[in-house]
Amino acid sequence: MAAAADPVAPLFTDGSRSAALIEWAGSRGIDAATILLAGELSRMDEHGQAAFVTAIVEEARIQPGDGLRWLLWLWNDAPTPIRSRLSEERDIRAVEEVMEIHRRALAGEAVSNPVWRAARRQFAAAMTPEAPAAAVEAIMSSMWDLHATPGAVADVASTWIVQSSAADAFEPAGWTAAEHHRVQSTWDAYGIEQAHHNRRLPGEDDAAFGERLQRYTLENPVPLSSDDFDNWRTWQAERQKIMTARVEELRAGLRGIVSR
Repeated sequence: MAAAADPVAPLFTDGSRSAALIEWAGSRGIDAATILLAGELSRMDEHGQAAFVTAIVEEARIQPGDGLRWLLWLWNDAPTPIRSRLSEERDIRAVEEVMEIHRRALAGEAVSNPVWRAARRQFAAAMTPEAPAAAVEAIMSSMWDLHATPGAVADVASTWIVQSSAADAFEPAGWTAAEHHRVQSTWDAYGIEQAHHNRRLPGEDDAAFGERLQRYTLENPVPLSSDDFDNWRTWQAERQKIMTARVEELRAGLRGIVSR
């Protein structure tokens, strides 16, 4: 059985082949939203990728709407649910209103684009400034008609994994969000300034351009300390560890839903 998964696996791991993945899924009665979610989760981390793809390919019990069931699970029942990040009742109520629309869609109701547009406006207005960006943006990513925009649930997965992992890495790295923002802003501004001063001159060959760029960098170093760079590297390492664990958590959630 495992060998049968080999020709199909690249459809999951190559993001440029989404159309072929949807076509393959359709031949098996699997909706596009669910299979695109599986593809996104497969690409988020190479660790455990092959086993996850094989499990999805060989699973014969995937039902229409499993992607939405996974979204509802992520909101409230996952080991690290989105709900756990919200402390304000107002924020929780706002997300619950969104989830209720998803439940209606899962039950078979056709939720039109105008309904979703209105819901997005209402949701954005209802959330407090204190609500974590990872939670707000993940939920906002879900608020589309999945028949027209089947990749929305996959966007939820990538948004939540990347942003929540980045936020969760600050504490174990001994860093703060404010310091991260300072370093990131400084680096971005330096890159813009460097690009402005180092446009290739007419007739300038690669060697001359490279030498001039190197000279500018030596004469105008980025205004960050060695501690800043050390903290950045430590944060990146912690973020990657958390991302790997979170991807596995969300893969396990989808596998549990499709194999029930």
